[in-house]
Amino acid sequence: MSFTVFSARSLAHDLENAVGTEGFYFYMRKIIDKKLYEKYRDDVNGEECRFDGLLQFMQHKDGLGIKDLSLFKKCLSVVASSKHKMQDEANWLLIEISKKQESRAPGENQYTDESLKTQSTTQGPSDRRSTYGETSDYLLRRIARDRPELLNDIGKNKRFKSARAAAIEAGIIKDIPSIQLKDPAPTAQKLFAKKGQDWCLQLMEELSELVFQDPASAV
Repeated sequence: MSFTVFSARSLAHDLENAVGTEGFYFYMRKIIDKKLYEKYRDDVNGEECRFDGLLQFMQHKDGLGIKDLSLFKKCLSVVASSKHKMQDEANWLLIEISKKQESRAPGENQYTDESLKTQSTTQGPSDRRSTYGETSDYLLRRIARDRPELLNDIGKNKRFKSARAAAIEAGIIKDIPSIQLKDPAPTAQKLFAKKGQDWCLQLMEELSELVFQDPASAV
C-alpha cells in the first residue's frame, strides 16, 4: 500500500482528532496533488487500486475507509469555522471535497447536474436558512451555480481565503461587519473605522433621538 494513503487512513480512523492534526492535512495534500484518490500502486504486492473520485476514495476500504463521511464533513466544518490552528487547512479540504464531488452521470459532476444546482433554490428563504444556513457547502453550491469561474480562486494563498469571501464577491451574501458591543470607546473606534464619518454622524443623530425622546412618546 502507498505509505501516504496508509498514513492518512491511520489518522482518519479517529475523525475528531484527525481534523485537528497537521499530519492529516499534510498527507491529504499529497494525495490530492498526486491524484492518489484516482489510483495508486500498492507498495507491497504491486497491485493498482483505482477509485471513481475523491469521495469514493475517502469511503473505500482501500482508500481512507471513512464510514461516516457526513460526520467527517461536520467535524471539518467545526474546525473551519473556529480559530483552530488548522482552520485554513480544514476549509481547504472542505473546498476540495466539494470541487471533486463524485460524478452523478457520465460527463456530469456536482456543478453540471441541474438537480443539484437548483437544490439550494427550491426552498423558501426560511427553509433555505434552516436547511443550509450560510455554511461553506451551501455557499460553494451557490458559487458553482452563479459564478463557477470563482471556484478555482478559493483556498489557502489564493484570491479568496474562504467560500464566504468568494460569495461576497459574487453578490450571493452581503459583507456585514460584526462588532462586539463592549466598552463604548473601542466600539466607537471600530464603528468609525468600518463605516466612516458620514455613517457615524447619522448614527449619532438616531441615538440622540432615542436617548432624549419623551418617555411617554416611546410607549
